[in-house]
Amino acid sequence: MKDLILQESGQEVYEFLNRHLSIDDPKTFVISTTTRFNINKQPDSTYKNIVNLHKINDIRYVNKFFESINAKIPENGLCLGFAETKNMRKKRIREKYPPVMNISLYVVDFIVKRIFPKFGPYQKESTFSLLRD
Repeated sequence: MKDLILQESGQEVYEFLNRHLSIDDPKTFVISTTTRFNINKQPDSTYKNIVNLHKINDIRYVNKFFESINAKIPENGLCLGFAETKNMRKKRIREKYPPVMNISLYVVDFIVKRIFPKFGPYQKESTFSLLRD
């Protein structure tokens, strides 16, 4: 399991998981997915912990995704996921592109990812499909 987590998410994530739960426990399910399908096909009442190594930001219908996880874990079970915050995204864009260009790209990214989705379901669908990382 260690090698798979290291390949998928890196040393920092592995160390975090290792500190907070027993990764090799058969009651811990580690997956990297963006779809409910992969959660729903797991047997009921088998896992106490579900860890998704894929960024939550990339999950469509995130509420339905979490409903599926909630149905699979018992009361007081644990769901661990990873997300990129607005500030983390800003830092990533600023470090990836040269000055001036990075600010312009961040403004466009912010408008498309944070403002456009507020204009209704049609806009949300088209924005997600066109500009997903």
